[in-house]
Amino acid sequence: MSYWAEITAAIRGLDKWQRAAVATMCVESVSPVVAGFAEPATRHAFQQALNAAWKSVSDRASDPFVVRARSLLNDFPESDCDDSHNPAYKVNRALSILAYALDGIIEDDSAQRAISACAAAVEIYGGCDVVLTQGNQALKINPANPPPAGRLESLQIQSQLHSINEVRNVVKSPNEIVKLMRASATQLAFELDRVLPVYAQLLGWKMRTQLS
Repeated sequence: MSYWAEITAAIRGLDKWQRAAVATMCVESVSPVVAGFAEPATRHAFQQALNAAWKSVSDRASDPFVVRARSLLNDFPESDCDDSHNPAYKVNRALSILAYALDGIIEDDSAQRAISACAAAVEIYGGCDVVLTQGNQALKINPANPPPAGRLESLQIQSQLHSINEVRNVVKSPNEIVKLMRASATQLAFELDRVLPVYAQLLGWKMRTQLS
């Protein structure tokens, strides 16, 4: 079964707040991208929105800040960047995952939002794999015979599916679900954070920690 088919089926078997937990896990897993490449105001707003999303999952009720946080997502300097050669584009993709998670909390029909958050997180991790193995050279892919997932992409996929199975197969309290998802997200973020300096160097990008 393909990743897309498997994640779609798995997400549709969850309730709204379990889906929100998975989507928010994806947001936190890409937080090193925001920390490394976003403007200070974007980083601050991202963290505030992430905290509100986790609180919503824990309470199984939308935190009042969530709607406001969602309304601000189009106002950041990185929000309209469509140039994939610019680090702001990477931040834009991370913000899109946050948007999916917040939408999934606000809306009743959250399945597609959670599926999109999962797929976008896989895309970010897979994109890092490509740069780490190919540098800044264009990668030609045969759609009929796509390459296997790289290390980071595989970690993201495995973490998503494992976390979903844990939530689906075991009766857990909301706080336990948050604890489980945040542990998975923290491990993923650690792996991503570890390679981002090399990733940035290969692309000729400067990370925020390298700027005065």
